Order: sequence, then structure tokens, then C-alpha cells
Amino acid sequence: MRSIWAFSPISVVKQMAQRGRRATIAAVERMCLFFLLALILISSVQPATAQSRFTAQQLRDLCNSAEVSRQNACNAYISGVRQTMDVFKNSLKDRLRYCIPPATTNREVKEKFLEWVGRNTAETQSAVSGVMRSIQEAYSCRKPGGERLEF
Repeated sequence: MRSIWAFSPISVVKQMAQRGRRATIAAVERMCLFFLLALILISSVQPATAQSRFTAQQLRDLCNSAEVSRQNACNAYISGVRQTMDVFKNSLKDRLRYCIPPATTNREVKEKFLEWVGRNTAETQSAVSGVMRSIQEAYSCRKPGGERLEF
């Protein structure tokens, strides 16, 4: 039995060059079969849809799971969003307004997210947006009296 590579376009062209007309017809048939199989494989792949995104509610479920591995995934996700926001904070200062005190732990940020998602159960936004909004609401750059905080 021949391998799948015997049907590749390159091998077909080589066979066409090495053999006569009868072999050429067989090679073209194999090439057509190869492309037909490729089309079937490509068409069977499902495209990503808006429904397949990771939502804030799914992240909440991950964080509230009894499984340690799922809790670790939640912690890593929230930590990654926080660190990404910190990296881009200066370049996006018109869009990202938050002031997390330096001593704030990722556990505290996670708790703020869980409080936020508990208050916003009807919203179906992405997990990234949920974490970002919870950080911006929990750690606004204003004191209760309106004075601006700087860190």
C-alpha cells in the first residue's frame, strides 16, 4: 500500500514527467483524489464563532470549581490579564484607568472579579473584558472624596 505522500502534487508531477500518457492519466486521477480529500478535510473544520469565546461566567465557574487544577487555571488567567494590562497601561492610558496599590495580591484581584461577575450576571462578555472591567471598577484612580490616586 502506498503512503499518502504518493498522492501529493509534487509526486504526481514527477510521475507525469517520468511516464507516458497512460501513467499521466492515472497521476492526474490521483491528484484529483488528493485535492478532493483535502477539500473534505478543510470543509469539516468548524470555524470559530462568537459563541465559542470564553465568557466571564465561564471564568467564574472555573474559579469556583472544587478542582485545584481549574482554580489554578483561573488564577493564571486573571494574573495574565492583570499583567497584560500593566504592560500596556502607559500606552493605553486614555482607555485603561485603574490604580492597583502595589501590595495588592492576585488573590484580591480574583476576589474583586468574582464580586463583579456576581453583580453582572446578565452580561455575556468575554472573560478578558470582565476581568478588565472588574479591575477598573474596583481600583479606580480616585479616593472616595474625589482626590486622584497615583501609584
